[in-house]
Amino acid sequence: MDERGLMRQNSRIAAAKDIHHSVRFPVIVPRKHRCTELLVARYHRLYRHANSETVVNEVRQLFIIPKLRSVVKQIGRSCQFCKIRKALPTIPPMASLPPARLAIHDRPFSYVGVDYFGPLLVKQGRSNLREQIDEGVTATFTSANTKWTFIPPSTPHMGGAWERLVRSVKAAIGDAYREGKLNDEELQTVIVEAEGIRQLNRFWQRWLKEYLPVMRRQTKWYDEVRCVQDGDLVLIADEGQRNGWTRAGS
Repeated sequence: MDERGLMRQNSRIAAAKDIHHSVRFPVIVPRKHRCTELLVARYHRLYRHANSETVVNEVRQLFIIPKLRSVVKQIGRSCQFCKIRKALPTIPPMASLPPARLAIHDRPFSYVGVDYFGPLLVKQGRSNLREQIDEGVTATFTSANTKWTFIPPSTPHMGGAWERLVRSVKAAIGDAYREGKLNDEELQTVIVEAEGIRQLNRFWQRWLKEYLPVMRRQTKWYDEVRCVQDGDLVLIADEGQRNGWTRAGS
């Protein structure tokens, strides 16, 4: 106990020269006390909400707090700034598949998922040009008989079926396509061959026996979570740019 009534640790470095008295004899502070919380919170803010070890190293220069790391982590968890900075989007439970994914015996291509990859370069003379979309395809895409349903932005998992098909086509093309080494006709031939690889015999029988049972499983997002409700204060995540998140009320 010093002359100011502070309890200090008896130190083995008492004989060290040119070291401040408070460093040689740090003050002993109780773990569960409001003053301890305020002290650690001050260091937490002083060092810009740094990682726990930084705060621990700075605090113990002058103070002895039992189970200091637990106290520092507790302060970090209760810090509102850290809560916002480390917040992650809430992942809802995996929903049931839409009817379009389960339409049995409908006319082929009644429901089609579209994804783009490329652009693909084709050889024309000595130049490499981007392959243009066929006019017939353009007419189909813009026809009044074609109904477009878009998945939300930044949700590639909702297009997993066609994302996987794009990967299969890329694998089927393989080394045949090399950045503009093919002309227009050769590229179309390679694409048709890749399409042939993707064809399935006895399509509906295999769809029912092999594909549909697999879709019953929920491989992730099966935990019960609280859904966002009116009046909640939320952070809008934009393309994974945490520093660009904005706060808004739902």
